[in-house]
Amino acid sequence: AIFTINERGLITLVNRSACNMFGYTEEELIGKNISILMPAQHADRHDQYMKAHRETGVQKMIGTDRTVTAKRRDDSEFKCRLGLSKINCTDQGTTFVGLLHDLTHELAAREADARAELANKMRKQKALFLASMSHEIRTPLNGIFGMLELLRSTELDEVQTEWLATCSRSAQSLTTILDDILLFSRADGGGIILERLSFNIRDIVEDAVTVLASQTIDKSVDLVYTVSRNVPDRLIADPTRLRQVMLIFLSNALKFTSVGYVALEVSVAGKDGEDSDNDDDSGSEGAGSDCSSERFPDGNFMLKFEVSDTGIGMNKKQI
Repeated sequence: AIFTINERGLITLVNRSACNMFGYTEEELIGKNISILMPAQHADRHDQYMKAHRETGVQKMIGTDRTVTAKRRDDSEFKCRLGLSKINCTDQGTTFVGLLHDLTHELAAREADARAELANKMRKQKALFLASMSHEIRTPLNGIFGMLELLRSTELDEVQTEWLATCSRSAQSLTTILDDILLFSRADGGGIILERLSFNIRDIVEDAVTVLASQTIDKSVDLVYTVSRNVPDRLIADPTRLRQVMLIFLSNALKFTSVGYVALEVSVAGKDGEDSDNDDDSGSEGAGSDCSSERFPDGNFMLKFEVSDTGIGMNKKQI
């Protein structure tokens, strides 16, 4: 944007860019004091500067670029870069020529870069904190593993052996969670990398239910599970993540259920996501029956994990 003013600070010329920048027409600006384009606190100082220049000839802003605050017609303020030069005309007196560059987009880009830099710095600090926290938790956890191994070397009856196995699995699950925390903190835009391992789905379901069985001791709640017969025994997926998801849903159900039951049902879902016709298998071993009729063209199929309970439940907004 270009404008010229005389020694009294009156606008004598503006170009179209200046009109567009400030929201005025050329007719509305010509002959007006340049202070019309300034916030009130700056307008007063500008008038004083022009008066001092006329009386003393002091030039503080001539020949230098500086960032100033300007005001549009709608009273909105914005930052711009101002370059001011002086032209001495014998017949028309002194004329000042100003070049204005709107800094709105440039400053917004700088702020965005600053925010991104701050966010990156905070991510690094979070990763450092989580790594330190993980180390602090692993230290006592390693002690637990050591004591469990010592306990395993003693004479235990069948029930105690089962309890020890549950404790070991729970400790191992906590280790996996710590690994996930570190993984999430280090990932910039991705998530956990899912593994493809062969495992027995009935073992994973039974293990998840067994881990949480202690939460029902002080409640009148039965924790049960059902695996449909046409669910194959062997699956290829990520057993650790699957177990974690089941533990989360079952834990939430137990938390809000004081009387009755919490039930987990695993079934083969049809291609439309609905249950296929099948019978239930309450945790029994043995080969699962064929489910080829529910397979997708690539040979995969969907399993449906459904948790039901007699607790307070959730309304639609909570879901």
